[in-house]
Amino acid sequence: MPSRALFSSLSIARQRLPLVVCLLIAQPVWAVDFNASVRPIFVKSCLACHGGVRQQGSLSFITREQALATTDSGDPSILPGNAAESVLMERIKEPDDDLRMPPAEHGPRLTPEEVETLRAWIDAGAPWSDPWSFQVPVDPLGPATADSDRQFIDRMIDTQAASAGLTPGGPAPAEEWLRRVSFDLVGLPPTAAHRASITAGLTPPLREQIVDELLASPHFGERWAAVWLDLARYADTIGYERDPHRDAWPYRDAVIRAFNRDQPLDEFLVRQLAGDRLPEPTMEDLLATTFHRNAPTNIEGGTDDEEFRIIAVVDRVDTTGQALLGLTVGCARCHDHPYDPITQADYYRLFDLFNSTADVDLREEWPTVQAPLDPSRYEEAQRLDRERSATLERLFQRISPLASELQQWRGVTFDHAESTGETTLEVRAVDPIESAALALPPAGGNEIVAVGTLTDRSIYAATAAATPLTVTALRLEALPLDPATAAILPQMGFVLSKLELTIERSPAAEGEPPVEEQVFFVAGFADEADPFIAADESLEDNPGGWSVYTKQRQPRWAVFVLDRAVTLAAGDRLRFRFKHDKATDGQDALLIRRLRAAFSSDTRWTELIRDEAFAADRLQEHELRQQRKAIASVSTPIMAELPERLRRPTRLMERGNWLSPGAPLEADVPAALRHDDQPVRDRLMLARWLTSPEQPLTARVFVNRVWRELMGTGIVATVDDFGSTGETPTHPQVLDHLAVRFSSTWKWSLKQLLRELTLTRAYGRDARATPATLALDPSNRWLARGPRTRLTAEMVRDQALVLSGRFNPKAFGPPVMPYQPEGVWNSVHSTARWQAADDEARFRRAIYVYWKRTAGYPSLMAFDMPSREQCAAKRDRTNTPLQALVTMNDPAYVELAEGFATRMLEHDASLEERVAWGYTQTTSTVPTTAALRELLSLHSAALVAADARDPRPESDPPERFAMTIVASTLLNLDAALTK
Repeated sequence: MPSRALFSSLSIARQRLPLVVCLLIAQPVWAVDFNASVRPIFVKSCLACHGGVRQQGSLSFITREQALATTDSGDPSILPGNAAESVLMERIKEPDDDLRMPPAEHGPRLTPEEVETLRAWIDAGAPWSDPWSFQVPVDPLGPATADSDRQFIDRMIDTQAASAGLTPGGPAPAEEWLRRVSFDLVGLPPTAAHRASITAGLTPPLREQIVDELLASPHFGERWAAVWLDLARYADTIGYERDPHRDAWPYRDAVIRAFNRDQPLDEFLVRQLAGDRLPEPTMEDLLATTFHRNAPTNIEGGTDDEEFRIIAVVDRVDTTGQALLGLTVGCARCHDHPYDPITQADYYRLFDLFNSTADVDLREEWPTVQAPLDPSRYEEAQRLDRERSATLERLFQRISPLASELQQWRGVTFDHAESTGETTLEVRAVDPIESAALALPPAGGNEIVAVGTLTDRSIYAATAAATPLTVTALRLEALPLDPATAAILPQMGFVLSKLELTIERSPAAEGEPPVEEQVFFVAGFADEADPFIAADESLEDNPGGWSVYTKQRQPRWAVFVLDRAVTLAAGDRLRFRFKHDKATDGQDALLIRRLRAAFSSDTRWTELIRDEAFAADRLQEHELRQQRKAIASVSTPIMAELPERLRRPTRLMERGNWLSPGAPLEADVPAALRHDDQPVRDRLMLARWLTSPEQPLTARVFVNRVWRELMGTGIVATVDDFGSTGETPTHPQVLDHLAVRFSSTWKWSLKQLLRELTLTRAYGRDARATPATLALDPSNRWLARGPRTRLTAEMVRDQALVLSGRFNPKAFGPPVMPYQPEGVWNSVHSTARWQAADDEARFRRAIYVYWKRTAGYPSLMAFDMPSREQCAAKRDRTNTPLQALVTMNDPAYVELAEGFATRMLEHDASLEERVAWGYTQTTSTVPTTAALRELLSLHSAALVAADARDPRPESDPPERFAMTIVASTLLNLDAALTK
């Protein structure tokens, strides 16, 4: 019988039969909601032993396939449709505590209700469904409804509040709403103009006008960029012990500009993850990719660059999962996720998307972009960069094919090699099979191998008998000691700082000394178009030069072209000198481990160097580089992809250990989140997948984060965990409605989302709570009252700046250093010092304050600013005595209190009116009689204390001193620190 007919028949039957009979009829079609009723039981009581980490008895309840699979006993634990015969039911009902499940040491028995839930679920066929958050959201507000978005949101909130026994409160007073919306949208207290506009009443059109004006404010981007910068772990230093400076501030400015112009979030995310992969990326596209270059870089002595490169990639995977997917994907680094359907293989497929970027934990932070100090020159700088890149690519396209014609190269047969320091060199024959496998020049020669102890900055000297030949170019091959191993676990690289070749000519007559002839090279080219250090530098005497810095995975080559063809004769001797003049901080020496050399007689090398077009390109590249240097810029790290031939293979790391590579894997997203068969193979595809209509998480996660910023708690309280252990949504229909609207109707517009939410009735409610509402809903999850939360660290500072009358609204540019106590920056191995600004720069907004990861600005840290060493999906909200010590004693706040006192004194009114005015400016409320009395009493006591000072400073008269005490107290009121 079709389902619709079945339900119709049951409906008719219920009208005609007694209630008991109807219940008996209805029971077979009663279904248990797996996500609501069954999954929580598994998470609470089963997955610790039967999940992604431990699968005792070969049983796991992560997926249906695993749950129904045969266990070690030879039978499945669950027989769909037959609870009575299912081992699971037998074990959970086992009367013996030593045999029952879960074991006594893991928790109490399942309740009778839970046992019945599992029985009904199994008898119904053990239906399974993806976690709620893995299902594509569907807008519950259909097109036929007359509700607007706001009406629907408010109706759902009121309905659920009523279900919780709560009566929704009335609207907030106009000043309270204005303060709330001002801090939420621009992070600053209300302006005088906005305060004046609401004196006659706060009508709906006026609310909309105020919201629209705040959304259009240039301060909007500063407020909302702070939320993103926590996720992006933005800082002005690179992290770890030394924690030196990093010029990341152009990224911060790019984020602020993006929010101010309401760049759609899908476009924003594409640029954050893969702006460098866009066709002809702009300067801001490239700067956006600093999002994933904000990962800390470790330059401590003795650390392994490959280890910390991998840690940076892990950070990018975990941040992408936490910030954009709201999932704890990092739990799958060492094993399958304990609770969610994300396998360890899924983790390393995501890892592969970030594994072939060019950065390698370098002190120099390469690759970088030179970001002009003046943004108006971005386009000019980008034009020069593009022209230079195109020129380098043209040069490379002429060099690479010629260098790759392997038959032209004739190998050099060294007969002796030695090195300075403790480095020992051996001359060995080459393996022709290995040469063929590695596509190396096949014709003769041997190689120099560095063995045993290696010494930094070693200089190799090698000799060889010349073969009669006319030489136009020299090709050097640098090989890992074991190429097969290095492809998986790379070895140390090298920097060839100086290449020299001398020919010792046979004497013209017997008894005459040999004649030495220096070979001059006119150009050097490496096997990539724009390497970190140009091979040309090997022809100068400096630490730079042809390099694989600092890790080598495969054979690498460079070609050095002679200034003219040189003929070698029988009896001539060749003397090579290979100087390495760059060292690392405590890692292995940067030396070529296996070195081969080969000569070419091909005249095309000489012709190429003399070719007018080629020479013009080389000259143009030099001129473009000089023109670019003339634009004042800072070096900001960005993402860039390695050339295809240099891509790193990704392998599953057993137990998360980078030294234990396992099976190879190819890039993709977690299978449980896939809704088609289209693989995701690169960062650009990942970014577009994240914002595709079929992607269930990104829009929900972002909407939930915005909801938390406005309402105090997310619809999903665990904003960084939408998985099985996260909390379920309090208002799932509202969340899905907003997620669909945000990503489709509103086209990912943050401003539109904020406009709708801040104009809802729920957002505008009075925040006062009755004892009854506090007892039923202490955290205000059901929103029967308006949100009341602490100001963020930035808002506390920025409010004080505005109230002081000294607020400096200057936007963008390098970070500033306001007052900070001495000694905060006494970091080991660092000579950097805090240089406090003594000009108007010290009064700029908190988002521009210099942020050092290992020693954050103390007054901001006291108010819960995260260190930004890693992604912070949410900030703690605390109320501690340290905060009062900051606002009342920090010299920076004392100075701001003095400015606020000056404004109060300049207010043309009585003392009582001045203090009341200051109270209202600070809290957006009128002081009660008792509060005003306390403040006036404080003022009187401060006057007495001021008169008693000896000597009395002329620059600080008693009235100013007393009012400063009052102002400092106002800045520390609880009402002043909340919105």
